[in-house]
Amino acid sequence: MRKNIRGLALLALAYIAFWPVEYSVAQDQPRARELSRSGPVRVFRKRESPVLFSQEGEVRFQKAYVDQNGSIRADGHNLDLYGAVLIRRDRICTSAEGARWTCGQRAYITLRALLAERPITCSFKPISVPPKAVCSVDDQDIAQFLLREGWAELPIDVTDQAYVEASELAHSRGLGIWGDAPP
Repeated sequence: MRKNIRGLALLALAYIAFWPVEYSVAQDQPRARELSRSGPVRVFRKRESPVLFSQEGEVRFQKAYVDQNGSIRADGHNLDLYGAVLIRRDRICTSAEGARWTCGQRAYITLRALLAERPITCSFKPISVPPKAVCSVDDQDIAQFLLREGWAELPIDVTDQAYVEASELAHSRGLGIWGDAPP
Protein backbone atom coordinates (compact mmCIF):
# COMPACT_ATOMS: atom_id res chain seq x y z
CA MET A 1 0.00 0.00 0.00
CA ARG A 2 2.80 2.41 0.91
CA LYS A 3 4.60 1.69 -2.36
CA ASN A 4 1.44 2.55 -4.30
CA ILE A 5 1.03 5.85 -2.43
CA ARG A 6 4.71 6.69 -2.86
CA GLY A 7 4.48 5.86 -6.56
CA LEU A 8 1.41 8.04 -7.00
CA ALA A 9 3.09 10.88 -5.12
CA LEU A 10 6.18 10.65 -7.35
CA LEU A 11 4.00 10.55 -10.44
CA ALA A 12 2.11 13.64 -9.27
CA LEU A 13 5.35 15.49 -8.57
CA ALA A 14 6.76 14.57 -11.98
CA TYR A 15 3.52 15.71 -13.61
CA ILE A 16 3.70 19.06 -11.81
CA ALA A 17 7.43 19.49 -12.52
CA PHE A 18 7.01 18.98 -16.23
CA TRP A 19 3.74 20.89 -16.58
CA PRO A 20 4.21 23.45 -19.37
CA VAL A 21 4.62 26.95 -17.99
CA GLU A 22 2.48 28.54 -20.70
CA TYR A 23 -0.58 26.57 -19.51
CA SER A 24 -0.17 27.63 -15.90
CA VAL A 25 -0.82 31.27 -16.82
CA ALA A 26 -4.45 32.35 -16.89
CA GLN A 27 -5.78 32.14 -20.44
CA ASP A 28 -7.36 35.61 -20.34
CA GLN A 29 -3.98 37.33 -19.84
CA PRO A 30 -2.26 38.39 -23.07
CA ARG A 31 1.16 36.87 -23.69
CA ALA A 32 4.09 39.21 -23.98
CA ARG A 33 4.96 37.88 -27.40
CA GLU A 34 4.61 34.69 -29.33
CA LEU A 35 7.82 32.86 -30.13
CA SER A 36 8.40 31.29 -33.50
CA ARG A 37 10.76 28.68 -32.06
CA SER A 38 10.22 26.31 -29.23
CA GLY A 39 12.30 26.04 -26.07
CA PRO A 40 13.37 28.38 -23.34
CA VAL A 41 14.50 31.89 -24.14
CA ARG A 42 17.43 33.34 -22.26
CA VAL A 43 17.68 37.06 -21.82
CA PHE A 44 21.14 38.43 -21.17
CA ARG A 45 21.72 41.86 -19.72
CA LYS A 46 24.77 43.69 -20.87
CA ARG A 47 26.95 44.39 -17.86
CA GLU A 48 29.07 47.43 -17.51
CA SER A 49 32.57 46.60 -18.60
CA PRO A 50 35.73 47.60 -16.67
CA VAL A 51 36.75 49.40 -19.88
CA LEU A 52 34.19 52.05 -18.95
CA PHE A 53 35.64 52.23 -15.44
CA SER A 54 39.03 53.28 -16.81
CA GLN A 55 37.49 56.61 -17.79
CA GLU A 56 36.03 57.29 -14.33
CA GLY A 57 39.11 57.36 -12.10
CA GLU A 58 38.55 55.52 -8.80
CA VAL A 59 35.68 53.10 -8.44
CA ARG A 60 34.47 51.74 -5.12
CA PHE A 61 33.05 48.23 -5.16
CA GLN A 62 30.87 47.29 -2.22
CA LYS A 63 31.60 43.58 -2.16
CA ALA A 64 34.62 41.73 -3.48
CA TYR A 65 35.44 38.06 -3.29
CA VAL A 66 37.58 35.40 -4.93
CA ASP A 67 35.76 33.19 -7.40
CA GLN A 68 36.28 29.40 -7.32
CA ASN A 69 38.67 29.66 -10.27
CA GLY A 70 40.81 32.17 -8.36
CA SER A 71 39.78 35.38 -10.12
CA ILE A 72 38.68 38.47 -8.22
CA ARG A 73 35.02 39.47 -8.61
CA ALA A 74 33.65 42.75 -7.37
CA ASP A 75 29.98 43.68 -7.70
CA GLY A 76 29.66 41.28 -10.65
CA HIS A 77 32.80 42.39 -12.49
CA ASN A 78 35.97 40.36 -13.07
CA LEU A 79 39.06 42.30 -12.09
CA ASP A 80 42.53 41.71 -13.50
CA LEU A 81 45.10 43.04 -11.01
CA TYR A 82 47.97 45.20 -12.16
CA GLY A 83 51.37 44.25 -10.77
CA ALA A 84 50.63 40.67 -9.75
CA VAL A 85 49.95 37.35 -11.39
CA LEU A 86 47.67 35.37 -9.12
CA ILE A 87 48.79 31.85 -8.29
CA ARG A 88 46.60 29.12 -9.76
CA ARG A 89 44.59 27.37 -7.09
CA ASP A 90 45.77 23.91 -8.21
CA ARG A 91 49.48 24.77 -8.12
CA ILE A 92 51.74 22.42 -6.15
CA CYS A 93 55.08 23.69 -4.82
CA THR A 94 58.09 21.55 -3.96
CA SER A 95 60.61 22.27 -1.21
CA ALA A 96 64.37 21.86 -1.59
CA GLU A 97 64.05 18.49 0.17
CA GLY A 98 61.37 17.35 -2.29
CA ALA A 99 58.31 17.77 -0.06
CA ARG A 100 55.22 18.77 -2.03
CA TRP A 101 52.61 21.17 -0.65
CA THR A 102 49.50 22.94 -1.92
CA CYS A 103 50.84 26.47 -2.32
CA GLY A 104 48.08 27.40 -4.79
CA GLN A 105 45.40 26.55 -2.25
CA ARG A 106 47.25 28.60 0.39
CA ALA A 107 47.45 31.58 -1.97
CA TYR A 108 43.73 31.27 -2.70
CA ILE A 109 42.87 31.15 1.01
CA THR A 110 45.06 34.19 1.74
CA LEU A 111 43.44 36.26 -1.00
CA ARG A 112 39.97 35.12 0.05
CA ALA A 113 40.66 36.14 3.65
CA LEU A 114 42.05 39.51 2.54
CA LEU A 115 38.94 40.38 0.53
CA ALA A 116 36.31 38.62 2.71
CA GLU A 117 33.43 40.36 0.86
CA ARG A 118 34.69 43.75 1.98
CA PRO A 119 34.57 46.92 -0.10
CA ILE A 120 37.55 47.66 -2.33
CA THR A 121 38.61 50.76 -4.24
CA CYS A 122 40.12 50.39 -7.70
CA SER A 123 41.56 52.59 -10.39
CA PHE A 124 42.21 51.22 -13.84
CA LYS A 125 45.27 51.33 -16.10
CA PRO A 126 44.26 51.07 -19.76
CA ILE A 127 47.44 49.19 -20.72
CA SER A 128 45.50 46.17 -21.96
CA VAL A 129 41.97 45.02 -22.71
CA PRO A 130 40.40 44.63 -20.25
CA PRO A 131 42.30 47.28 -18.30
CA LYS A 132 44.39 46.28 -15.30
CA ALA A 133 43.01 47.20 -11.89
CA VAL A 134 45.04 48.75 -9.09
CA CYS A 135 42.90 47.85 -6.08
CA SER A 136 43.18 48.45 -2.37
CA VAL A 137 41.33 47.18 0.66
CA ASP A 138 41.60 49.25 3.85
CA ASP A 139 44.17 51.50 2.08
CA GLN A 140 46.44 48.52 1.37
CA ASP A 141 47.35 47.70 -2.24
CA ILE A 142 46.18 44.13 -2.85
CA ALA A 143 48.88 43.29 -5.42
CA GLN A 144 51.69 44.64 -3.21
CA PHE A 145 50.38 42.65 -0.24
CA LEU A 146 50.24 39.41 -2.24
CA LEU A 147 53.72 39.99 -3.69
CA ARG A 148 55.20 40.89 -0.28
CA GLU A 149 53.75 37.73 1.32
CA GLY A 150 54.84 35.52 -1.59
CA TRP A 151 51.32 34.62 -2.78
CA ALA A 152 51.62 36.18 -6.26
CA GLU A 153 54.28 36.52 -8.93
CA LEU A 154 55.57 39.71 -10.50
CA PRO A 155 54.67 40.02 -14.20
CA ILE A 156 57.60 40.45 -16.58
CA ASP A 157 56.37 43.81 -17.89
CA VAL A 158 55.87 45.46 -14.46
CA THR A 159 58.77 47.65 -13.39
CA ASP A 160 57.10 49.84 -10.72
CA GLN A 161 59.54 50.01 -7.83
CA ALA A 162 56.95 49.26 -5.11
CA TYR A 163 55.93 45.99 -6.78
CA VAL A 164 59.51 44.94 -7.56
CA GLU A 165 60.61 45.56 -3.95
CA ALA A 166 57.62 43.65 -2.57
CA SER A 167 58.43 40.65 -4.77
CA GLU A 168 62.14 40.75 -3.90
CA LEU A 169 61.27 40.86 -0.19
CA ALA A 170 59.24 37.65 -0.47
CA HIS A 171 62.05 35.98 -2.44
CA SER A 172 64.74 36.94 0.07
CA ARG A 173 62.69 35.83 3.09
CA GLY A 174 61.40 32.64 1.47
CA LEU A 175 57.76 33.53 1.96
CA GLY A 176 54.72 31.96 0.30
CA ILE A 177 55.49 30.09 -2.89
CA TRP A 178 59.18 30.90 -2.45
CA GLY A 179 59.31 29.00 0.84
CA ASP A 180 60.23 25.39 1.51
CA ALA A 181 57.00 24.37 3.19
CA PRO A 182 53.59 25.66 4.17
CA PRO A 183 53.65 28.43 6.75
